[in-house]
Amino acid sequence: MMAPNLAYAQTAESTGNESDANEAIVITAERRNSTAIETPITLTVLSAGQLQETGATGVRDLYTVTPGLRLDQFGSNILPAIRGVSTTASGVGVSPNVAVYLDGFYLPNPASLNFEFPDIENVQVLKGPQGTLFGRNATGGAILMKTRDPGSTPEGQATLGYGTYDERVANAFVSGPLADRLYASVAVSYRSTDGYTRNIVTGEKDGYYEGWYIRGKLRFEATDWLNFNLRAEHGAIDDPITWVFRNGAGNDLASALNPDAIITSERYKSSADIKTIGRKRLDGIYLSADADLGFATLTSYTGYQDEYNVNQFDFDGSDQALVNFRYDLDLTTFTQELILAGETGSLEWSTGAFLLAKNDKMPFMRINGATLLRDSVKTDAYALFADGTYNLVSDLFVTAGIRYSHEKKTFKFGGATGPLVSTDKTWESWTPRFVLRYQFDNNTSAFASYAKGFAAGIYSAFTPALEPADPEKLDAFEVGFKHSRSGFSIDLSTFFYKYKDMQFVSYTTTETGVVSALRNVGRAETYGLEAAASVDLTDSLTFRVNGAYTHGEYKEFPGAVGYDPVPSGGWTTVPVDASGNQMLRTPRWSGNLALVYKQALAGGELQLGTNLFLTSKIYHDPANQFKISGYHLLDVNVSWTTGDGNWTFAVTGKNVTDKYYINYWDPTSAALLVNDGIPATVRGTITRRF
Repeated sequence: MMAPNLAYAQTAESTGNESDANEAIVITAERRNSTAIETPITLTVLSAGQLQETGATGVRDLYTVTPGLRLDQFGSNILPAIRGVSTTASGVGVSPNVAVYLDGFYLPNPASLNFEFPDIENVQVLKGPQGTLFGRNATGGAILMKTRDPGSTPEGQATLGYGTYDERVANAFVSGPLADRLYASVAVSYRSTDGYTRNIVTGEKDGYYEGWYIRGKLRFEATDWLNFNLRAEHGAIDDPITWVFRNGAGNDLASALNPDAIITSERYKSSADIKTIGRKRLDGIYLSADADLGFATLTSYTGYQDEYNVNQFDFDGSDQALVNFRYDLDLTTFTQELILAGETGSLEWSTGAFLLAKNDKMPFMRINGATLLRDSVKTDAYALFADGTYNLVSDLFVTAGIRYSHEKKTFKFGGATGPLVSTDKTWESWTPRFVLRYQFDNNTSAFASYAKGFAAGIYSAFTPALEPADPEKLDAFEVGFKHSRSGFSIDLSTFFYKYKDMQFVSYTTTETGVVSALRNVGRAETYGLEAAASVDLTDSLTFRVNGAYTHGEYKEFPGAVGYDPVPSGGWTTVPVDASGNQMLRTPRWSGNLALVYKQALAGGELQLGTNLFLTSKIYHDPANQFKISGYHLLDVNVSWTTGDGNWTFAVTGKNVTDKYYINYWDPTSAALLVNDGIPATVRGTITRRF
C-alpha cells in the first residue's frame, strides 16, 4: 500500500463524513449502502487520498489516524484492539476479536493483515460490537478494507522507491476492459529492507523484511441485473522484526549459567544464536455476485484462503542455545455468505446467512530442535441474521437486528509421534442490536444504541487441555452525534461497555516447551469519549483532529499472571489480583493531529501532509508490571504532481523526530525480552500514471 498509489484511487480525498455527493465514500457498515451521517455507528472512514496525505503507507499505520484503535504486531500476527477490546491468544483456531474484511470477505487469520496493498480504495473502521451484522469475533468492532475494482477505461500506474535501511519498493496497478462487459485488473507490490536491528553475534540484520503480493480481478457484467467479481491473490513475506529481542533487565539465565555468554541490552541490537524467521505464504480465491431482483439486491460471497506460516526465534535472547523456538501453522478457510437487502415502504432491511469451515494445523512445535507438540483445530460455524431500520415519524428512525450463531470446534493434540487426543465443543449465541436515530437535517444526526458482541470459544494451542475457554461477551451502550457540511465535519460519541467471561491466556516459555494458561476470567468495564473533526481553514489548508479517552479497568480479575525474577536467572509466573488494574493495550488517551497543505507550484501541485500521533502509557500484561510509556510519532509526506497528473515525486518520513518507544515486553523463563519500536525512516518514490 504505497503512498503515491493511494493518492489516485478514485475515491474522496477527504473524510467519509464530508458532504460532497460526487466524492463521498459509500458506507457499508450496515450491510447496505448509506452515508456516514445516516449510519448510527461511530466510524473512522479513510480514503486513499487521506492515507497518502498523512504518510500512512501500510495497514499497520491505521492506528496513527484512527482514535481508539491499536494494531500491535506480535510475531507473525497483527492483533487489532478497539476501545480496550483485544485478545492475548494466538495459535491454531484463534482469530482477533476485531473482525477484518477485505472486499467484503472475512479474514480470520491475523497474519494476513501484514501485507501491503498497492490498490487500496478506502478503509472503514467500525467502533463497538458488530455481532449482529458481522457475527463471530466482532466484539470490539470491524475493519472493512476496499480495493480498486476493474474499470471500463484503460489505466495504470507504476511506482519505484528507495528508503532508509536499503528499503526498496516497487508496485504497479493496471485496469481496463478485455471484452464487452468483461473487465480486468492486476495489482503487484514488492518491498524489501535490511531492517534496523543488527545481531552482534552474527553481524547480520535480524529485522529484515522481504515481501511481494499479486492480486488479479475479473468483473463480468452478465446482464443489466447480474454482476460477477472474481479475485485471486498470492503473497509471500518474511517479516521477523517483532520476533527480534534484546534483554530488558540484567536477570537473565544465560549469564547465570555462563559468565561468558553474549546477551545484549542495547537498543536496536540482538544477540540470538539462530536465524529469526517470520515467513508467511498466502493464496486465496474469491467470487462475489450481485443480483438486482427488483424488490431487493442479493449478494453472494464465496471465498477460500490457504496460508502457511513459519515462526522461528530465540526466546533466551543470548548466543546460548537455551530456548530456541519454532512452530509452523497451516491454515485453510472457506466462507460462504448470502445477503439480501432491500427497501419496503418506510423500512430498509437486510437479512442473510454465513458459513465458515476452517481447518488450522500446527504440524509441530519445537524447542531446541526437539518436536514437543502437534495439534489442530477444526471450526464449523454458521449464522443467520436480520436487521432493519424503520422511519417511525418524520426524522426519527429505529433500528433492530438479531443474529443467531452456531459454532463447533474440534481440537486434536499429541506429542511428536503417536495418536492424537480429540475433543470438541459446540456453542450457540444470540447477538441483538437496537438503535434510535434522529436526523436533524441532511447534514446532522444523533443516535443512541445498544449492541451485544461475542468472541468464539477457543482451545489452548501451546498447552493442550480438554476444556476450552468459552465465548466472551460484551454489552455496549453508546450515544453519538454527527454533523457534516462543505469544509467542516465533526463526530462525537460516548460509550459504556460491560465485558464478561474474558478469554485470557498467558505464555511462559521454558527449555521444555511453552506453558500457556487459558481461561475465562472475571469482568471488566470500559467507558470513554471520542471526537473527530475536520475543517478546511483555507482553500489550500485542511486541519484534522481526532481524540479518544478510554477508561478500561478490570473489575474482577483474581488469579491473573504476574512475574517475579528468579535468583538463578530468568522470570517465573506468580498469581496476582489484577482487579482495579488498567486493561491491557488500552491507553487512557490517544489521538492524532493532521495538517494537509496543497498549493499550485511550477505548473503542478505541491502537497505537504503531516500527522502527529500521541498515546498515553499502555500495558501488555494485566498485572501492570511492564509499562510502555506514552510516546508520539510524527509522520510527514511531501509530494509534487505534474499538471497533467502523470508523474508524482514523493518523500515520506515516518517517526521523523526519531522517538524511541517499545513495542512490547516479553518475560520468559530465560530473560525479560524487549522488542524495540521502529526508529526514523525516510522513503522516496516516483510514480508514473498512464
